[in-house]
Amino acid sequence: MTQAKAKEFVEKLFNDDEFAIKFIEERGVFEKPADSTDEKEYIEIAKYAKKLGYDFTPEEYKAANDAYFDTLGPMKSIKKAFHIVSLARKVKKAKK
Repeated sequence: MTQAKAKEFVEKLFNDDEFAIKFIEERGVFEKPADSTDEKEYIEIAKYAKKLGYDFTPEEYKAANDAYFDTLGPMKSIKKAFHIVSLARKVKKAKK
């Protein structure tokens, strides 16, 4: 479990559509239950990332994710987040 693996995962998730789709398919479409918290979300992401060969803790993921988005600035961060949501919608639609 390393911070470097978490950083690599975050960068790949937000910059490689094929990888992002593979992750979304592995994890399932991002449908957050009402009782979900950020902490639970980070645990789930770390769990499914491990299935794709990325071993890190939820805390390492959070730190890598925060650092990644800090480097982007607000507008690029919003674009990246919306892009992932768009990919998730495509995956969900394709499964119907």
